[in-house]
Amino acid sequence: MFPLAALWAALCIALWHWGAALWPNLALSRNWHIHEMTFGFAGAAVAGYLLTACSSWTGRAPVSGAPLMGLAAAWLAVRFGLLWPDAAPRWGVAAMSLAYFWSIAALLTHEAYRAGKGWRPVFIGFCLGAGVISALWIGGIVGIGAAVSAVLGFVLLLSLVSLRMVPAFLQNAASKQGLSFRTGANWTFPALIAVLLLSTGLQLAGYPQGAAIGYGAAGIGMLAEMLRWPLRPARGEALLALLVLGFLWLPIGLLMLGAHLAGAAVPAAAPGHALMMGAMGGLIMAVSARAFARRTASGLRARPGMVPAFLLLMTSVPLRLMGQLDLAAGLWCAGWLLYLALMLPRLKGPVPRPVFSGNRTP
Repeated sequence: MFPLAALWAALCIALWHWGAALWPNLALSRNWHIHEMTFGFAGAAVAGYLLTACSSWTGRAPVSGAPLMGLAAAWLAVRFGLLWPDAAPRWGVAAMSLAYFWSIAALLTHEAYRAGKGWRPVFIGFCLGAGVISALWIGGIVGIGAAVSAVLGFVLLLSLVSLRMVPAFLQNAASKQGLSFRTGANWTFPALIAVLLLSTGLQLAGYPQGAAIGYGAAGIGMLAEMLRWPLRPARGEALLALLVLGFLWLPIGLLMLGAHLAGAAVPAAAPGHALMMGAMGGLIMAVSARAFARRTASGLRARPGMVPAFLLLMTSVPLRLMGQLDLAAGLWCAGWLLYLALMLPRLKGPVPRPVFSGNRTP
């Protein structure tokens, strides 16, 4: 699912920016663009992350074979169905999108049940909700509110994962190097998530000023948390540096969103691109790069070429915010295609475990 996410990240933007010139009959709407960058690109990466991490949570072998092939087939069917709307009825594509996300939830439930541990109700609930929203959006039952809900939902999921994952990797590296560090207070993580939930609710309920204050507070709170993290190990470990730089776009995007809702001169599309291109794209690439990283005696190390791929991605974000659309799109696509070229040769052979940890023997 990670290679599919990378391929679609490049193809989706290429079609959006240049598809009409090469394919005169192609008619892609803004709704298609937002849906495919959230439920398409990010949706594939969510499956890749959850089904990979699930093995560590349950202690069981990774999900493979027919269930995984069926999941990939459902994902591909939705992409084709939305590109060629005359090829399949709208309700069929909506049902397939619902089936895709609900299948992820079912696999997580099945694996946890069989292992007797590793239950992740938040992730299961997210997949159930994502399937419903995507299906209703494709079916035309809900409108622009679905787009806002999709972006905010993925931002919440990203915050839940990265606020724990990134400092954990940094602390692990600092411990190995004998460095001292401060840990965050026990209340900061639930407080930040609570503020984000409240802000999201206020925005969806039509109270932008209250949401603006909440998003601003969440962004400042995340930056304050970063000051507690042991950032020194990231200077010498590329995989850690990628995680930190990807995460940095999360508070930046939230501050931009708060400023926009408060009436500041921030374009309406800017916060969404900062959050989805910078935070979501950056963290997806940084986290998934660990799945095919080099295994060494001292831990995971980035493959040669990963840093240039990530820098192409990161450079595309400010260019998009400055309105350099073609250049930004070109760098974004180049970054993901380079990432894909690095990952594909590593798909052969057995999967090393654990793939999201550098402190244990594979």
